[in-house]
This record gives sequence, structure tokens and C-alpha cells, in this order.
Amino acid sequence: MKNNRVTYIDRLKGLAIILVVIGHLLKTGETGLLYQFIYSFHMPLFMFLSGLVIFELPKWHKLCFKLTNYLFPFFIVGSLYSLFIDTNISFFFISAKKLGYWYLLVLGEFYLLLFIYGFFGQRNLKKDVVFALICYLSLFLACKYFPEDIVNGFSLNICYQNWPFFVLGFISRSPFIHKYDTYKNIVYTIALLMYVPFFLYWMHTGHAFVLQAYCAIIILFSLFHEREGCNSFVERKLAIIGRKTLDIYIYHSFFTHIVNFRELNLYLEHGENLIPEFVICLAFSLIIIALSIGVGIIIRKSALLSIVIYGLKKKSV
Repeated sequence: MKNNRVTYIDRLKGLAIILVVIGHLLKTGETGLLYQFIYSFHMPLFMFLSGLVIFELPKWHKLCFKLTNYLFPFFIVGSLYSLFIDTNISFFFISAKKLGYWYLLVLGEFYLLLFIYGFFGQRNLKKDVVFALICYLSLFLACKYFPEDIVNGFSLNICYQNWPFFVLGFISRSPFIHKYDTYKNIVYTIALLMYVPFFLYWMHTGHAFVLQAYCAIIILFSLFHEREGCNSFVERKLAIIGRKTLDIYIYHSFFTHIVNFRELNLYLEHGENLIPEFVICLAFSLIIIALSIGVGIIIRKSALLSIVIYGLKKKSV
């Protein structure tokens, strides 16, 4: 089977999942600057990358494959986690954030939207943009007018918040977007100049979240893309982590739940010790990532458990 992985995307995914784990370790210090900085772009980056790796609109078999890959761990591991933290399973399903497992459900719903888009003929840039805007408006109206149980049950608010980042990645990988490559450096420069103002504006007003996240994504994507072909120690490790993001995502919560950072977070946040706070959280996050990858390796050794938890396997070609 041909390996279609792109190294710089794996590295970006590795960075994104490290930030996810750090963010969950910092959950007791939600007002801290480090927490706010990480949460300002880490899931938008993840969503952007999820759209970026889609080469073509999914057909029926691809849709089924992806839905099982996302929804099996969502239902199985998510339910086990709710039991692990002594929470009613019904709360897991009716809450919008799904105890942190919303990403899998939302990604499945986004794939369903792309599948529907496939019925409208050949893609082009204009049609992609119209499709993206129609979906965005539809999600907004659904959040506004659907019953709260449905909005929370299908995490529609989170879909609405993350659709702009997913669809940006999806459109960015389109073959017809390459004719605009000459503007890449201009876009990067604008993003670099505007990120801090947008971030500070969002911090103080709660507005412009999408704009500051777009700037962060463009900056990181440009820097990592430029390093494609380079092979430093850190980049190799990020790529390895990036290839295991599913295992890390679904298992890391079990470990972050038992790591009590409350007192340490409060102390570090109060003293504004950003560098020690980041270093300590990074060290713990790498340990948790290693443990999560290990759990995944053990489970995947069982053919039965591998299908039950991860869904259908891709056929060799």
C-alpha cells in the first residue's frame, strides 16, 4: 500500500496533540496566559489539519470507513472514560463537549457534509467557497433554532465554531489553489503582523477568535512547510507523535485525569511563571503521550479489540 503521508503535516499534528495534552493538564488554570494562548489555536490547528489531509471528496465506502474510525472510539472509549471518572454515561451523550471526545463526533459529521457535497458535481474554488458558506450558515441556523437537546447531542455549536478551520484546510489542499502560490509570502507576512493584535483583542473582548486562529494557523503552516525535507531530532519526534494522534487523543484523558495539577497550576499562574509552567507541563505531556501510544500498541495487537475500538481497517492496494 502506498504511503501518502506528508512529513510536515505529521509534525504539525504532533505539535497540535502535544498542545492538546498540555491544555488538559492546565484545565485548572483556565484564566492563565499560557492556557489562553494554547487554547487560542490548538484545536483550530487540529481541525485545519484534519481538512488538509483530505485529497478528494469521500465516496460511500470511504465515508463508511471514516465514520467507523471516528465513531467506534467515540462511543467505546468515550463511554469507558465516563465510567472511569464516575460520570453517568447519559451525560457523555447529551453534553456538547462529550467529556472532551467531541472532536471524533464532529469530524464524522464534517465527513458527512463532504459526502453530500460530492453529489453536486465537479469541484472548483468558487463552488468550494459557496459550499463552505452554506454549511456555515446552516450550522448557525441549526444552533439558533434547533432544540437544545439536539444541538448538544450532535455538538452543533462546536461544529459551527470549528467548521471555518476544517474547511480552510480542505480548500487549501485543492489542486486549483496552487495558482495563488505567488501570494503565499504576502499572506504569511500579513498573518505575522496581525496575529498579536488579533490575539490581544480576542483576549480582552472575546471577539475575533477566528481571525487570530487563522493567523496562527497560517504562521505555523508556513514555518513547518518551509522545513519539509529537514530532519532534526525534534522534527523526527514530532512526526512520530503526529502519526499516533488518534491513540493519543482517545487515551490521554485517562492519564490527565489522575494527574493533579491544581495546586501547581494555581501557584505558577499566580506567580506568572510561564516558562516553568510550560516546561513542567511539556514534560508530563510527553510522558502521557508515550503511555497513550503504548496503550494503543497493546490494544492493536488484538485483532478483535482493534476492530471494536478503531472500526474498519483500510484494505491494502
